[in-house]
Amino acid sequence: MTIKAVIFDMDGVLSDSMPAHATAWQKIFYEIGIHIDLIDIYLLEGSNHSSIIKIILDRNQRECSEEMISNLSSQKLKMFNSLYAPAIFDKVRTILSTLKSNGFRLAVASGSNSSTVHGIINRCFGANTFEAVVTGDDVINCKPSPDAYLLAIDQLQLMPSECIVVENAPRGVAAAKRAGSFCIAITTTLDAQYLTCADIVVKDHRKLYWYLTEKLCLE
Repeated sequence: MTIKAVIFDMDGVLSDSMPAHATAWQKIFYEIGIHIDLIDIYLLEGSNHSSIIKIILDRNQRECSEEMISNLSSQKLKMFNSLYAPAIFDKVRTILSTLKSNGFRLAVASGSNSSTVHGIINRCFGANTFEAVVTGDDVINCKPSPDAYLLAIDQLQLMPSECIVVENAPRGVAAAKRAGSFCIAITTTLDAQYLTCADIVVKDHRKLYWYLTEKLCLE
């Protein structure tokens, strides 16, 4: 089936924001006596705040209340905002403009909260860049559930097989494949060994540019 749209994850795909997310989580958990490595968060990327908190607390045999989830989530958001300066990866603007000029529709499906996702879009891309934007606040089940991608596909009024998904995390790749879409993974935060379920793995945005523009647009 003809590809009509490309759906991007936000953090680690469009925005170079994963180090700030991971460091924020690391600092917040350290304050309650839990040590985590940055890779622990990279492997959980795509999960929403409550899921990450529940998983980390459970791994450390700590009780988890709704009050704790709310407090840690709020602290993490403040910490992230203090660490992150809006930055997008090299080639991203070129990729998006080339896809648009060739008639492809664009969307975002992220596990991050609404304020973070829309804040990055408004500051770095403009509100009219993407036809559909789905955040972690818009679905009950976060990645690796396919819900975020299925909602974005539904908003575009397309079939899953008409969409390519670009991801950088194993949970996001699993979500894209469960949604029924072709998935390209990019190794911005994790090595290729963690992304083997993707249809293709590219090492950087230059390779992504080649696939999405040279190959896809010329077919």
